[in-house]
Amino acid sequence: MLDVGFQLSYVAVAGIILIHPQVYGLWKPKWFVLDKLWSLTAVSIAAQVATFPLGIYYFHQFPNYFLLSNWIVIPAVSVILPMGMLMISFAWLPEVYVFIELIVYTCIRWLGKLISWISELPMSTVSQLEISMIELLVIYAIISSLVAFFFTRRFKMVLIALGLGCILQTSRLSESVRNTNQNLMTMYSAPGLDVMDFVRGRSIVSYMESESTSEKQIQYHISPFRSALNATVVNDSSSLQTVCIQNGLFVLNLKDSLEILSEMKAVDILHIQARTIQRVDQILALTEPEVVVLSPNLEWKVRSYWKSKCNKLGYVCHDLKNDGAYVRET
Repeated sequence: MLDVGFQLSYVAVAGIILIHPQVYGLWKPKWFVLDKLWSLTAVSIAAQVATFPLGIYYFHQFPNYFLLSNWIVIPAVSVILPMGMLMISFAWLPEVYVFIELIVYTCIRWLGKLISWISELPMSTVSQLEISMIELLVIYAIISSLVAFFFTRRFKMVLIALGLGCILQTSRLSESVRNTNQNLMTMYSAPGLDVMDFVRGRSIVSYMESESTSEKQIQYHISPFRSALNATVVNDSSSLQTVCIQNGLFVLNLKDSLEILSEMKAVDILHIQARTIQRVDQILALTEPEVVVLSPNLEWKVRSYWKSKCNKLGYVCHDLKNDGAYVRET
């Protein structure tokens, strides 16, 4: 039940069963070809209405060209699935099996190319969308109320949908007010990334190891969290300096060079990026950190050693790889 693919498949089928007849019944084309195209469109709309809340919740985007994609995908799948079953049936006859396999492979390959082409069209998606679990449930309650109206023709269902819409809008406005007054810092737990965000209101000052960070990684691992905060980066994502002072926090990013320690006083956060286990006791004694944060890119041996030392000496230790992102209000 918790698998995203299962949830999307389940609600898509439910949407097609419940919503498709209502959408298809809105228009009765006289021409056969037009009727089939309208039926295909109705299926696409029904599936999209049922799945778009989950798509926003998990993937934070909405596909603008879903009708165009489904006009291609649905007929293609109608061919690929029977051909796949036929291919299995003739597994005992190699010559026929190979021929059918070639057809299926060619269909899938061209389907993938066409979908990739659509995804690269201008404005193919609305991205950086964010809803909470409660908002997800409210949206589905609105959809359910409207579906119930089409089945029962009871205007009460529309009033319920409108009431739920008001609740949803109130939730969004409340969240917007909270975001305006937010003050926090975040260190992310994504593999291969060393990124630190300081958030003040709707503005983010970001620091990262630019050499190891790609824009694709940022979009996949970090942008959804920034979208949830309704905040945008206002600087050019400066390189992660050894010392960062933002939002009243003193952060020491300890890299391979330990020379900075000779001039160091107590810090709020000690961020360990150095792949060394030397002088750990001395480092902790000199910096006296409130919390030690271990980079997700450290080897298991290094992280284990730092955690054992912190536990022994009474320091709080946060392992980004195992404990998730470190978020602190400032």
